[in-house]
Parts: sequence; C-alpha cells; structure tokens
Amino acid sequence: MKNSNSVFATYSRFLTQEDASMLTDMLTDLQIPYKIEHDTNQVAGIFIGETPEPIIEVKIHPLDFPKINEVFVKQAQQDIEHPDFDHYFTSFTANELTAVLAEPNDWNAYDLEIARLYLLKKKPDTILPSASFRKAFKPQKIAFKWILTGYILCFLSIVGLFYGLAISQAKKTLQSGEIVHVYDYQSIQHGKNMAVFGTISSLFIILYKLKGSYSFWSITNF
Repeated sequence: MKNSNSVFATYSRFLTQEDASMLTDMLTDLQIPYKIEHDTNQVAGIFIGETPEPIIEVKIHPLDFPKINEVFVKQAQQDIEHPDFDHYFTSFTANELTAVLAEPNDWNAYDLEIARLYLLKKKPDTILPSASFRKAFKPQKIAFKWILTGYILCFLSIVGLFYGLAISQAKKTLQSGEIVHVYDYQSIQHGKNMAVFGTISSLFIILYKLKGSYSFWSITNF
C-alpha cells in the first residue's frame, strides 16, 4: 500500500525495483503504508571515491520499523530450517559472521538473524546478541583529500555546491527507525561551507558569463 507521507524514512535500499519486490509485497500483505523513491543523493559518494549506493529506496513510517524487523527475524528462522536454503552467509567463517553482528547498522534484520543462527551452528557455545541487538551509529569522517577536492570544486564550477549539499544533508535510517547524519559534525560543517562558497562562486560565474554575452551583443549591434 503506497503512501506519500513525508514523515516516512528509508527502511531499505535496492538496486532495482524487482529486488525490492520481496519487501514491498510483504508490506502490502501486512497493510503497512510505504512509498518508493529513487535515491538522488549520491554525488558525495561518487566524488569521495565510494561505490554509489543502491538507487531504489523503500520508505515506511519509523514506528513500523520494529514490526517489519520482527517479521524478518521470524522469516529468517523459518527459512534456515529448509534443507535447500542458501544464503551468501553460508560461506562466511565464524569470525566473519561475528564481524557482521558487530555492525548491525550495516545489515537488515533478516541478514542479521541469519548471521546469528549460522554462527550459533558453527559455535554452539558462543554467547550471541539477541535479534534486537543494536549498536550506536558512529558518523563517518570524510578524508582531508576529499574535503580539499570539494573546496576546489566550489571555485571552479557549480558542482561544488551540490558536493557540499550532498555531504551536509546525507542521512541514514537505523533499524530502530532513528534518522542520523551519515557524516560527523566537522564534515557536515565543511559541507555547509562548500554549499555557501559554491553558491557564491556559481553566482559570479553566471554573472560573468551573462556580462560577456551582453558585451558581445553590444559590440555586434553597435
């Protein structure tokens, strides 16, 4: 059931609409309102050398996050009991599965539960976190070379403006439904500065070009 409510937050991202169908079908069956959007805030990631994020976002109300998480956990517990069940965590070592569980904000509830159950099979005596395990999100700090690149872009083209906006406005929704900034305070401040400098620089560039165009037509029409 789609909905255009502006308070919705991103629950999960996918590469294609087809990839998102499992989640959207589930939301429809549970009669939970959702909406689908294309992620356009990928400028910063591209410029700072990261792989672009998936572009299909499925959004639901933050209050519905725990309900969907619970459904995914139960689904994972059922799926893993099937003899022909296969998952990309199958080949993970115990240490790799432990690493997955140590970063719950990077995985969805289904994958976390699969990792937890696989690890339990590999090391039955291991004390594992519960399915509701959460870890405080630590914002990322952008490397100095990419900050410097952003400031240089501000004085060369309008791209610097969008670069700064992408950094200052980038947000992530945790499994709890909490919305947090992707980058740390210092990086966000640099992003805001870039947005200001980029705006001023863009105005000067536009005025310069308009003035040049005006001078050209003035001379030719003299």
